[in-house]
Amino acid sequence: AEKGFSFLREGPLDMRMDPSQHLSAEEIVNSWPEEEIARIIRDYGEDKRWRRLARAIVNYREEHGPFSSTTHLAQVIADNSPREWQRRRSIHPATLVFQGLRLEVNTELEAVATAIPGLLPFLSEGGRFLIISFHSLEDRIVKRLFIKAAQQRQQQQEEGE
Repeated sequence: AEKGFSFLREGPLDMRMDPSQHLSAEEIVNSWPEEEIARIIRDYGEDKRWRRLARAIVNYREEHGPFSSTTHLAQVIADNSPREWQRRRSIHPATLVFQGLRLEVNTELEAVATAIPGLLPFLSEGGRFLIISFHSLEDRIVKRLFIKAAQQRQQQQEEGE
């Protein structure tokens, strides 16, 4: 809870894995425009409620002031989530929003996208990499990069023949 990754316990809206980095979740939810918050929720949280929740976050901060904690933000998200959505899902209403914020704050997807091409030259012919992805966003990036690398390798082999 001390870095703000959990919404089940009171904590700061931080979410930085590297405390020396400037951007925090608090800055995003308290100062970024609605369109950017919506993009994060849609693209990184993969949440169908992205428009509604971004609007709710911005409206809340304009009417009541800045968000101060993880539980504060999670409660506003829950309050703006339809009961039907909550009954159908086995996750907390804030789960996907927090995922999106964490990915944005830590540029996690960019790290995956840059790490793999840097490792591929060290892979021997017929060698294998083991990459564990924790959600579909990472999985998509990994699959696309390996498909691209396989196509490039095949093209190089064809040109060498």
